Amino acid sequence: MLGKGLRGEGRGCPLLLVALSLVFSLLPTAGALPPSPSYTSVVVEFQILENRDVRVGENCVLNLPGLYSSITISRTLPSENVKGLEAWCEPGELRVESRPAEGGTEVVLTISFASPFRGELRYGLSYEVSGWVKGTGPKYEAALGGIRIGGGGYPYESYRITVRGPPGGRLFWYEPREAVPSADGLSVTHSTSVGAPGSFEGVLVTFYTTPAYYKLILTENVRNSGKESCDLVMNLLLFSEGEARFASLVTSSPRPGSLYADEENNFYASFRMKLAAGESRQLRVELVWRAELYDPGISPQSSGTLDDLPPGMEGYTEGRKWWEVEELRPLSLQLAGGERNLYLLCGSLLRWMDETITYAPTQERQGALETYRRRAGDCDCLSDLLLTLLRALNIPSRLSFGWTPAENGAGNHAWVEVYLPGRGWQPVDPTWSKGSGKYLFRMDPLHLPRGSRGLTSSDSYLTRSHYGGYPQVDPEEVSLLFLSEEEALREFLLSARTMLELAEEGGEDPRLELARESLLRAEREGKMEEALRSLSLSLAVLKERGKPLELPRRIPLWTLALLAGSAAALVLALGLSLRRRA
Repeated sequence: MLGKGLRGEGRGCPLLLVALSLVFSLLPTAGALPPSPSYTSVVVEFQILENRDVRVGENCVLNLPGLYSSITISRTLPSENVKGLEAWCEPGELRVESRPAEGGTEVVLTISFASPFRGELRYGLSYEVSGWVKGTGPKYEAALGGIRIGGGGYPYESYRITVRGPPGGRLFWYEPREAVPSADGLSVTHSTSVGAPGSFEGVLVTFYTTPAYYKLILTENVRNSGKESCDLVMNLLLFSEGEARFASLVTSSPRPGSLYADEENNFYASFRMKLAAGESRQLRVELVWRAELYDPGISPQSSGTLDDLPPGMEGYTEGRKWWEVEELRPLSLQLAGGERNLYLLCGSLLRWMDETITYAPTQERQGALETYRRRAGDCDCLSDLLLTLLRALNIPSRLSFGWTPAENGAGNHAWVEVYLPGRGWQPVDPTWSKGSGKYLFRMDPLHLPRGSRGLTSSDSYLTRSHYGGYPQVDPEEVSLLFLSEEEALREFLLSARTMLELAEEGGEDPRLELARESLLRAEREGKMEEALRSLSLSLAVLKERGKPLELPRRIPLWTLALLAGSAAALVLALGLSLRRRA
């Protein structure tokens, strides 16, 4: 079996190379060379395990039209870690051996017959293999069941492959698209035939265990480089509300003075600090995330058309810095070709970008027009370009940016959200889609949105204002950890207490009593749903009440001098008046 190479997805993601090769040789030990044998049926089942090993079961029916006294079947599995090897056959007596070989492990089956045999030989293998499944955290990706048959090999008249996902895993993507997923999304099956010579690239699958839980730690190092003390307010973007995503603040040091949301449902924490001249401080924020696989099943029939878009979305179709709508409108209209279906329009733009724009890291954001001119850019650039082309067709769209898990922690990433009538904002990732529908109105649990921007094109995550001094903030440090459900429950319980305390500072609200009741049940019964309900209630109150902190009004020095002068003049005048009376 021979697997297909997989391209990495997004910035900082490695290439996934899964190579499975099976080499067959049937050696008759007596008599003349028989008519050409063939496999009338080969059925292989792959079970992906939680630890990313694969349990394999093969059942083969080999038609032998000539007489054989014994047969040797040899194959090389491209892994040095093959364990639990077992085999069976009917009829015949079987001997199975395995030994190290170049590129993996050679498995040799020797089947002897009591008398010369012709007809259907049935045999099977079962074993476990390491190294065929790639991914990190909730992601399980592999290409399994590939085969290449040389000119002297034997054709597969019927070849059926079934791949089952890990415990708790759901199927997100599969190729070839002719494969058939199970109704529950736990497996995928593909049937084909392979000639001699011939090949089949295998079934590419991506499963995710869902929901996935994360802990994200943000560290901001602040220092006052000025020669006087500094009064500083910092507003730090934490997370954005989104489909199949739930995030909350667990704790922070120092404690936030306020938690609030902007008009696009981006949540911020507002901090006030006082720094002496030369003083350094550290701001540390811990967030907890719950992310699910998101696939609402949007199709061309359910996406709506340009004519269905509601009024009042003009702010999300305008050009802004980095989004040169008017300059790219002729290109966008040309690519649209008169199409009005939103699903088909987005799909055609994705395919054009994959054929035209090359992914390449950039040092700075370059915007849509420059990305088109250079025909290259990273996820920010690709997202800016897709968003601008959509806006040029009057399709409401906005930029979404945040994090995805990477080998060394959390990698920054950007994608697009498109507004569909009756469906709201739906995700599209032009970087990871690779021209397919893989990330068209669907999303894996690896995308953690920090912010959404549509009314402004800024992707900044920190704003600040100050009096005195010269505050400087070093580049943000980000740490991401995968959590088990038990670990996540502890974090969400702590977060629920934190959010409830912040909400209670603004006064009583009927929702806060419900939040307290849910929190008590969550702590007593260990129920994740109750912890999330408590959090949702507290966040709703904070969303309505919260405001960014403001520095106290500071009277300018010239005003103080004027007031001091006026007071001195008043005192002098009062003294002279009293002296005259005396």
